[in-house]
Amino acid sequence: MKDETSYLSKSSLNDKNDRLYYLDWLRLITIIAVFLHHCSRIFDLRNAHAITGILPTIHREFDNLWMMPLFFMISGAAIYYSLKSRKVGEFIKERLLRILLPLIIIGVFVIAPPLSYLIEFINGQFSDNFFKWYPHYLKTWNPGYTGHLWFLIFLFVYTFILFVFFIPFGKQKASIFLRFSNLFKKSWGLLLLFIPLIAIAPLEIYSKRLLGGWDFLPYLLFIICGYLFFTNEQIKESLKRYCIASFAIALLLTVIYLLIEFSSVMPEISSYMLMNFNDLSSSSPPDLTWPLTGFFVLRHLAACFWMIAILGLAGRFLNFSNRFLGYASEAILPFYILHMTIVYLIGFFVIQWTVGMTIKYIIIALASFIITVLIYEFLVRRINVLRVLFGMKIKY
Repeated sequence: MKDETSYLSKSSLNDKNDRLYYLDWLRLITIIAVFLHHCSRIFDLRNAHAITGILPTIHREFDNLWMMPLFFMISGAAIYYSLKSRKVGEFIKERLLRILLPLIIIGVFVIAPPLSYLIEFINGQFSDNFFKWYPHYLKTWNPGYTGHLWFLIFLFVYTFILFVFFIPFGKQKASIFLRFSNLFKKSWGLLLLFIPLIAIAPLEIYSKRLLGGWDFLPYLLFIICGYLFFTNEQIKESLKRYCIASFAIALLLTVIYLLIEFSSVMPEISSYMLMNFNDLSSSSPPDLTWPLTGFFVLRHLAACFWMIAILGLAGRFLNFSNRFLGYASEAILPFYILHMTIVYLIGFFVIQWTVGMTIKYIIIALASFIITVLIYEFLVRRINVLRVLFGMKIKY
């Protein structure tokens, strides 16, 4: 059975007659996490705002361990199932319509400009109103800037970098990745799949963590792992079998990681991470090289165990559907596209109020969520032109 795929919205996650509803639930849970993550960003210690706090910063760093890695894992799984139910030409067409079209038309011309304007206005680079600024934006637009929609760029690029490994061929109609997936069907195969992710951990010393807390290469490996995890039934069963133990290990590693980063356990690392979070490529003191290497290996290990734990637990407890999931799954991509601009527009005004940080956070989150859902429900969902522009299927 063919089904709609957009990789953030409802997708072809069918294995013969069994739809993996838990991947839809995970996509929904993760997009809510992304939304709250962006609300916390306004109060992150590592951002130059008037009111910041340690709890929003810890919240965001915890999210960075699992949130975007999980999105790429799910996207890898979606690619596998999509190519099982589509011809290669249909798959390419679907990618262009469901990812590239919303990215260019909505992302570049509607969503990114207000974010860019707010940044320049706050930094004193532009003092006029938005409509006078907009022509300036079009003249000086950087093709690499799409705000939070960088995820769609990465997803599109990864698909075609790895396309030759994804596409089925030969009498068996099996891809290159699928042909060697049996190497990982044993229980220890889960960790074997993650060895490259652990191996590249030391490279974080030279990376820029501007996008979801990770860099280009780790996300590439996460999407490959996501694809491979769902090519083999034994791998999926191993995820369920070891999810509880993996959860306990992930939780322990996370506590250690956060203690190192935000407490006085290792003050040199804590200070370095706070000052250089957005650009770790700036040279670190020689005496921190090995401690930082161990710190980043710990981070990658925690992320890997979170992936096993989350996918396994979801497979055991969330493989069901209801009307809410059907509605929400279709809304995920439009919600993702819309939410951050709304969060920042509301946050710009709320942050100036003379109330506590917790009250500001709650107001920003509630108001942004309600407005985003209302725009989706009464505009995007009901108008076919907007449905297409937001990566949705035309409603007849």
